[in-house]
Amino acid sequence: MKPFTDISSYYDLLMQDVDYQEWADYIIHLIQRAGISKGSALLDMACGTGTSSLFFAKAGYKVRGMDLSQGMLSVAQAKAKKSGVKIKFHPGDIRNFPTKEKYSIITCLFDSMNYLLKEEDFLSACKCAQGALSGPGVFIFDVNTIFALTKYWDQRLEVKEAEGMLSIWRNSYDFVSHYANLSLTLFIPRGKGYKRIDEFHQEKAFPLDDVKSMLKKAGFGKIEIFRHLTLEPPHPNTVRATIIAYKK
Repeated sequence: MKPFTDISSYYDLLMQDVDYQEWADYIIHLIQRAGISKGSALLDMACGTGTSSLFFAKAGYKVRGMDLSQGMLSVAQAKAKKSGVKIKFHPGDIRNFPTKEKYSIITCLFDSMNYLLKEEDFLSACKCAQGALSGPGVFIFDVNTIFALTKYWDQRLEVKEAEGMLSIWRNSYDFVSHYANLSLTLFIPRGKGYKRIDEFHQEKAFPLDDVKSMLKKAGFGKIEIFRHLTLEPPHPNTVRATIIAYKK
């Protein structure tokens, strides 16, 4: 089963500890720092349930959200309607999405780029983003680093509870393929019992120098890499990096 299929209705509950406001404020700061004004067109790639898309729209950007999971998009559309925020959501693969529209900003957040396990797929996503940007424009995304996946995804077991729902997170790291694996099991209360959902996720982290090289190959100019939520350069123990690639 593809990731983010059956868990889409429960994703926000699973991620309730994430400070999305802080994350969105940081991205908006990077956008403003790049000299791109509010009201500009923004494509939120791999938008998931649309939480970040909503923050960007409320901040004054013209937002379109795209995701491969129809279940996640359905949740995003319902949230936008409930909030009274106008956002267009549509299905699409970040590796290959034809678009006639141009954007000043493209985002791809919450380690979505780590789901691209092959260099050619990562490069394809970069090329698609570059092609969909008007100039000047920025492509902003974050990645789990190699340090993060080897340190925190290897031989790790975690059990969480949220509003009666139990989630079991089993992580491992394959030092041959360099894939980080997550087996996620949910138990959702149903009457006197539970409904069980299982999903399998994989991530891969490329060296940040390789990420920079692929962005250059995709046609981007200036590239900045920061420790997440800062304007400081990454160090060997950086867990998450945020990358800003500029198109003139």
